[in-house]
Amino acid sequence: MTDQGRQLAAENIARARAAYLRYVEASEVALNAFETSAARAAGLMGVTLPAAAADGPDADSPTARGWAAMRAMAQTLFVATDTNMRAGFSFASKLVQAEDARAAIDLQSRYLQEQSERFAHQMLDLQRTALRAAGDVARGTGAGPL
Repeated sequence: MTDQGRQLAAENIARARAAYLRYVEASEVALNAFETSAARAAGLMGVTLPAAAADGPDADSPTARGWAAMRAMAQTLFVATDTNMRAGFSFASKLVQAEDARAAIDLQSRYLQEQSERFAHQMLDLQRTALRAAGDVARGTGAGPL
């Protein structure tokens, strides 16, 4: 790859990374707005969601437990996605700096190995979160432990 090609690729990676970070920020704003709206709507129906119920009488209601479980699953998925995106940007940045095809292949091989390990850990984390969430939701329903 020519120096100009490397420079162009590096600039495009930087732009993509910046766009991704703006997307993440906008997603957080949208999620917070959704949670606020949902809490207001639930309040109109006489239900308190976890954010508002932390110390209140509804903190252990089935609705609050379900909401907290959904939030935990979403958070686990968001963290995994963000980790993978950042790893991809890091890999792309290194790849455009590769000296030759052999270095690029070595980088690719290392990235695929790391990504496989990362996916395995993320799936275990998601499984633990799902089991914990299901247990929390089932608590108090008579379904017993999961």
